[in-house]
Amino acid sequence: MDSTVTVVLFALICLSDVGQQTQAGLVTLRDSDIDQWVEKISKDLTDFRTKLGATKIEKAFVDRRVTSRVQTETDAGQLLQSVRRRIENLLWKSENNVKNIRIQAEKSYAKYSPQNYSCSDFTAHPYLRAAAILKKKVSPEVGATETAKTTAAPAAPAAPGSVDYCVEEATLELSPDPRLYDVETNRKNSTSHVPPNIYDASNEILNVANWTGSLDDVFIANAQKDSTLKWQYFGTTEGMFKIYPGIQWYVQTRNYTQNDMPIDMFDCRTQYWYLLAATYPQDMVILIDNSGSMKGSSSIMANKTLTEILHTLNVNDFFNVVMFMNMSIKYVSNAFNRTMLQATEMNKNTIMELISNDEKKKESERQFSPQGVSDFRLALVEAFELLRMAKNQSASASAGGVQTIMLITDSAPEDFADLFQKYNPDQQIRLFTFLIGQEATDEETVKAMACRNRGYFVQIATLADVKENVQRYVPVLARTNALLRDYFFVWTGVHQNQIKTQNPEAPPAHMSAVPQEAQTGGFTAFPPLTPTTAAARAAAANASVLPSPISTPQPPGKQQQQLRLKGDIPQHQRKEEDPRVVKKRDLDFIQAQV
Repeated sequence: MDSTVTVVLFALICLSDVGQQTQAGLVTLRDSDIDQWVEKISKDLTDFRTKLGATKIEKAFVDRRVTSRVQTETDAGQLLQSVRRRIENLLWKSENNVKNIRIQAEKSYAKYSPQNYSCSDFTAHPYLRAAAILKKKVSPEVGATETAKTTAAPAAPAAPGSVDYCVEEATLELSPDPRLYDVETNRKNSTSHVPPNIYDASNEILNVANWTGSLDDVFIANAQKDSTLKWQYFGTTEGMFKIYPGIQWYVQTRNYTQNDMPIDMFDCRTQYWYLLAATYPQDMVILIDNSGSMKGSSSIMANKTLTEILHTLNVNDFFNVVMFMNMSIKYVSNAFNRTMLQATEMNKNTIMELISNDEKKKESERQFSPQGVSDFRLALVEAFELLRMAKNQSASASAGGVQTIMLITDSAPEDFADLFQKYNPDQQIRLFTFLIGQEATDEETVKAMACRNRGYFVQIATLADVKENVQRYVPVLARTNALLRDYFFVWTGVHQNQIKTQNPEAPPAHMSAVPQEAQTGGFTAFPPLTPTTAAARAAAANASVLPSPISTPQPPGKQQQQLRLKGDIPQHQRKEEDPRVVKKRDLDFIQAQV
């Protein structure tokens, strides 16, 4: 039965109550009723066909003189082979571009010696900060260049110490790039972004900027050899994010509670492509000490730590959260008992929402209110047993890679050496400890637990420490593949990131004419996949290159056109970041479908 007949039968069933009802309760159908149904169904199907754009598709075929002919198995086989060769060539070129970046990064880092920098010593910008770029444009009258702030001729290089180049804005020529759908870029330089929670002129960042400076030559060479290449970017464990071609950085998130004040939340180390390339897939059990001593600010910091840990997981990972308090353990939900959850956005959000909703309840109604004394031994045994079961059921509830335990607590009564010797004698399960609170005790004990199990210890004294300190466990896990020199490639799915390549304050006519569905890895690109490579050294970080599509992308649909006319294309990586934009987008989508 074809689809048209199915629709018609469904419509007849739904409309069967229109006929007359006899005294016996049976329905009799009139010829006029059936004629009315047929006319309505015909009209609805015609409207549906029009909305699908069937007429335009047919016209396109006619305009291009596309003809049909009988296809044989040989024809089909040749077509598949052609598609296969084109895809293989696409993948090979993309991986080769990434390989070039990795090789240069290794060479630069190997021969680099760290320096003690002072901003007063520089006579030029140590690196181009994407968020501090002044656009230099060409004057149409005389063909001369000018900046947005002044038309004066460029001054001679300043004497050392006379200008603080660590904070001084840089002038850069930016022009519409035909490769990138007229996004304004500079193909002679890359620009760099540093998260706002990291000082962008610290000695660590200045050293990273120095040894990664040679990557620009590789970026340019890759782009010259591969005309289909769109964007190239490189992220380091210190948080520096290099982008080629260079762009101006625009803030992605706005705080609607503070007079629409822009807030820069981007950190390359939390991006999907970076996390996939940084470590192998992992099974993770997160243990949260919920004893009475964790009440107040400690509980808030613990939940924030949990949130940031979950943000470091991707769909290749599996996890679960166990709270231990009052000499017992509790899973966040009974539905999640003794199992591992795939780290999808839905599962991670579900965990965070369950905990957040519990915090809003009255103290007497809460399930996870800090209370009593924690039984560390019981919680650790539960974590080891859960990981053991996951390993035995790797086909359904395990990533099949690294296994880790994350312990969030404000103290520990002992180092549990006997327990670790029994359940983890070969140290194949790694333990990471997060000590909560400025006045936390037993630091040496908690640190010993991590060191005994090939993990890492950090202390989180305030909420401001959470994000940066949680990130520190990622490079520790990355050491394994770095030391083994395991040069593997990871292909991500198409995903949306936070980066905007156009000024959000610009009028709609100047907005980027790029379909939102086609934005991958935060950049203007249309690949089905994004390759990334793992760091070859602990300090040589991850690189990613976006290939172009095999076919030309189609124009944006009605929804994207409507959003673009309003100058509001939401770019948030996670929907919960900006509920007002999500609500507006949903309303616009409904309107676009009417």
